[in-house]
Amino acid sequence: MQESRVPITTGSRRARSEDTGTCRITEAWFPPGSVLHPHRHDRHILAIMLGGAFETRIARRRLDCAAGTVWTEPCEEPHANFVGSGGAHVVVVQPQAGAADLGPFDALLDAVWATPDPVIASDALRIAAEVAAPDSLSAITLDALVVIICARAARMRARVQSGRAPPSWLERAREFVHAHHRGSPTLSQVAAAADVPAWHLAREFRRYFRASIGEYARALRLTWAVEQLGATDTPISEIALQAGFTDQSHFNRACRSATGLAPLAYRRRVRERLAPSPR
Repeated sequence: MQESRVPITTGSRRARSEDTGTCRITEAWFPPGSVLHPHRHDRHILAIMLGGAFETRIARRRLDCAAGTVWTEPCEEPHANFVGSGGAHVVVVQPQAGAADLGPFDALLDAVWATPDPVIASDALRIAAEVAAPDSLSAITLDALVVIICARAARMRARVQSGRAPPSWLERAREFVHAHHRGSPTLSQVAAAADVPAWHLAREFRRYFRASIGEYARALRLTWAVEQLGATDTPISEIALQAGFTDQSHFNRACRSATGLAPLAYRRRVRERLAPSPR
């Protein structure tokens, strides 16, 4: 039995899209616990999970697409999606066939690949903000953000493919940052967890992950806090403090910069999109 070809919005409660001429970009919300049975899409996909999670079963693999994950699905590759208990809030990039600006990323888009990356997730929040409130400069803005994301993802994948994956000690360092980004980890603490000198850690972290440890941790804080706005009823002031922001005003500025909305307005928008569609 051949899997059906469906739009990427199939099964979503709400979605909005913007075509730039180079690609179609869609922001979609999927209800908790839903299942998208085996299907195909007619374009390559690069997607970023902004909130919630789902598992993708594709090419005999299982991709854990948690919040902050970027992944790719090649054109016409059969796959199924199993949405988690918190639903799923996704930004999906679908390049136009033969788009010259995205041609250098064919090797990335032809692959089945996934990795957590808070820096890409932060850029995806900006993409979602642009899709939500487009203007005459949205197309060029979106294309530029897509190229930045694709370049970062392609370089990371190329390192792994060429046998230059991060050494185990650097992965330990990254895991430590993921586990402690809401606190105030110091470079010395991360270096101790990885058992390497701090200067070596700082240099190699930037070389492999293309961001300083501080930039990476700040991106983690922001994506975690923004996800909490849609996933919980926790007061915004408490989310700000739990995430490690100095105060709510600090979080307000970061959220508005990334999403185009203040935290309360962003929470309302996500709740509205997750609500069942009127019959």
